Amino acid sequence: MLFKHTVGYVYAFIAVFFWSFSVIISKHLASFIEPFQLATIKWGIAFCVLLPFAYASIRRHFDLIWKYKKLVLAIALTGIVSFNLMMYHAAHETSAINMSLIGSLGPLFLVLFSRLLFHIKISITQVIGYMMTILGIIIVITKSDLSLLLNLSFSSGDLWMLGGAVCFGLYGSLQHLKSVRLPMLDLLVSSMFVGLLFLIPSSFIFGDYQNIQWNTEIILFIAYLGVIISGLTFFLWNKALYELGSVKAGLLYYIQPILSLIWASVFLHESISKSQMYGAILVLFGILFSHLKSIHKNKFLKL
Repeated sequence: MLFKHTVGYVYAFIAVFFWSFSVIISKHLASFIEPFQLATIKWGIAFCVLLPFAYASIRRHFDLIWKYKKLVLAIALTGIVSFNLMMYHAAHETSAINMSLIGSLGPLFLVLFSRLLFHIKISITQVIGYMMTILGIIIVITKSDLSLLLNLSFSSGDLWMLGGAVCFGLYGSLQHLKSVRLPMLDLLVSSMFVGLLFLIPSSFIFGDYQNIQWNTEIILFIAYLGVIISGLTFFLWNKALYELGSVKAGLLYYIQPILSLIWASVFLHESISKSQMYGAILVLFGILFSHLKSIHKNKFLKL
């Protein structure tokens, strides 16, 4: 059966669907709010929204949370603090194209760390599927214009985005610790709390909340980032990683640029070129191909 874990795929698609708006929103908000303030406010909102649903369970499992305090700290530092700060710093200093291209390395780091740290098996068909998918993403982003790739200029913002991609991979790979008997929502909310312990003082040291240009649009965008992006999607993405594993979930992440392309066409009335359509088809084909049985009798790639 091609799609064995239907629920996991639904979780992943919903997460990627909402994430497809995040790069555009983050790039827009970069002109109004500093990275530390944005990360602190959005995670603060997410924590306040999810805490009522997790509070009773966290009290029951507090001893277990304390037992796995190192895991909670690792998840907080990679997914809650570092990944978001680096992406928002990148939004201040580099282009949306560079952010999209470098950000596409995130799932690769996810698979790499899952393989190196937890010995997750990767089949030959999955490797080929990733190669086709990444090629399709490059076509979608650049519209098959090789000169765009050759003329790319890199800045410190690109290093921030690369660091964010690494943190994304580390964060996702930690979800492979299925032996941890801790409810997923408890783990996420606890990680948010620890992350905020780092973010809140840093947001006052490295920025000034009085400089934020508040208006209705900014408030709505930040609310979206807090409730949907930080709260709902991170929970669903963690569920997808648990159900599907990093290799399959990581491939589904590449649907995000295709969705962003569609939103640009619908809301910004930007035209979609034939090459971008071909690239999108290649991405989808790569995802489907990766789910086929290995062309070498289910042999796996060894690293």
